[in-house]
Amino acid sequence: MGLSRKERVFIVLLGIAAASGLTMLLLILVKATNVFLPADTKYSSGQWILPEDRMLVGALDLGGASTQISFVPQGPILNQSSQVTFRLYGANYSIYTHSYLCFGRDQVLIRLLAELAQNSSEPRVQHPCYHNGYQATLSLAPVYESPCVHTTDSLNFTQNLTVEGTGNPRDCVAALQNLFNFSSCKDQDCAFNGVYQPPVYGQFYAFSNFYYTFHFLNLTSRQPLNIVNDTVWKFCQTPWKLVEASYPGQERWLRDYCASGLYILVLLLEGYKFSEETWPNIQFQKQVTGTQSLSMSGSG
Repeated sequence: MGLSRKERVFIVLLGIAAASGLTMLLLILVKATNVFLPADTKYSSGQWILPEDRMLVGALDLGGASTQISFVPQGPILNQSSQVTFRLYGANYSIYTHSYLCFGRDQVLIRLLAELAQNSSEPRVQHPCYHNGYQATLSLAPVYESPCVHTTDSLNFTQNLTVEGTGNPRDCVAALQNLFNFSSCKDQDCAFNGVYQPPVYGQFYAFSNFYYTFHFLNLTSRQPLNIVNDTVWKFCQTPWKLVEASYPGQERWLRDYCASGLYILVLLLEGYKFSEETWPNIQFQKQVTGTQSLSMSGSG
């Protein structure tokens, strides 16, 4: 029986990844296309052989609706539902991969606003992740239309909400942490929300909103973790008028970069369990080659 169209497309893209030397593309494609290659699949140049000095690179994706982590652990994968096994370059690989729905950038920002609104007795909230001096009137209807937001019948979905920024990164981090369930992890091999994850291992490429947020903050040059933390916090503490003046023409996303930057730090350090020692292994990257952009079509 011949290969399906999706499998043929997958093989072509896999060839691009192999030729570019960035074989982490495979980690993305496996989950994004739900294609699993037969063990004897060959490329046009014959059976692939993995060079001794090359290893698969982990992938971190942050879409709008979900976030995903994929990598080859140092030890065995103890939860088979999180494992993808395939044959590449004449060798067998077992990849740990997991996708978290409702933990994408856009949905986290919506959930955060909904949480603040639900904890306020008035149609006015102090938003710690928005810059001091920022103020806007927002409709609650789009917030509560999100499938990631849990609501009660007593809420008035038609009312507007006045949001005032306070620019407090410490309170912003605390509010973001409340969106996770860290207490459900009793074992060491656990990320958050009770989800099994082996310790992160090897090099990682971080794409999509990981890259776009840190690119805006000029943090894509593998700066040390303390520099990253300091940069994000200082940006969050910058008054809104100064931020607006410094970044003309970027009003659409400007208010959200503080929350996005802090969320990335919470997700990577407290969620995925990167540390100060493993932080240098993350490279925030937009493209596989000079002309090809990568995105995870299946992650939202």
